[in-house]
Amino acid sequence: MHYYKKNNWEQEYIDEAIETITKTYNEKYQDSSISSPTNVNPAFTTINENDFISELFGAEEINYDELQDYLQKAVVSPKTNPLEWWKVDYIN
Repeated sequence: MHYYKKNNWEQEYIDEAIETITKTYNEKYQDSSISSPTNVNPAFTTINENDFISELFGAEEINYDELQDYLQKAVVSPKTNPLEWWKVDYIN
């Protein structure tokens, strides 16, 4: 999206690109069969209503949208070390 905005694309084309990306992600990449993956940071998973800890502390359901998170992340320099980025920025 940064590329489109930087090059002054009209908003209708940016919206169409977002719609296309969202549709492709939902159809091909989003895994709806796993409600709470074990290898994902717990802060980014949906809380089970029957979870004892959730009940104890009154936690509300958290809905994490991986695609929207990706689209909203800041663009980083191509020289950025990917391992350092994952270590520092993925959790934020």
